[in-house]
Amino acid sequence: MTRLSSIVVVVLFAAMSMGPIPTSFAQELTLESAPPVVVKSEPQSGVTNVSPALKEIKVQYSKDMADKTWSWSTASKETFPTTAGAPHYEKDKRTCVLPVKLEPGKVYAIWLNSAKFTNFKDADGHSAVPYLLVFRTSEAGANAKATPDEPTGITSKDVEAGSLLTPAFDGQQKPAPATLTAPLEPPAKK
Repeated sequence: MTRLSSIVVVVLFAAMSMGPIPTSFAQELTLESAPPVVVKSEPQSGVTNVSPALKEIKVQYSKDMADKTWSWSTASKETFPTTAGAPHYEKDKRTCVLPVKLEPGKVYAIWLNSAKFTNFKDADGHSAVPYLLVFRTSEAGANAKATPDEPTGITSKDVEAGSLLTPAFDGQQKPAPATLTAPLEPPAKK
């Protein structure tokens, strides 16, 4: 099984472990009540030739998001990019930008929300569905494309399955860059 397949299995397992959707929620589901989801990312998840010269990771959600709320979480220390500034939303209120410094020939994996960290929230306070952004930078340098015609995928050599269980960046964790999360509320107690 490839690493990308392993990641998909882990994501599906995480989603299933959150439990079934309550019947009342499923019956009352509307576009307004549904949680926000990632509809676009730059770079695109699964791409293997992202330019290491890329200066920003952008993630667009399906709904207007609450300002200063995000959880850019680690899949592992080794796969989280070096940040080059504070995250922020663009004027559209749907696109969150993380300034970064990328290295050539490296795999990056970033959770946008997770089972533990849920600070990407829409304007009504609904937490976004967790999303794993995984990509590899090109060895070729600045001439590589950020979004190829056809993504070639990530292989089993790229991300360790156990790395998905490491702590995420959050104001509650140490060491934690204060710029990576902006909680609206304390984490839910189990």
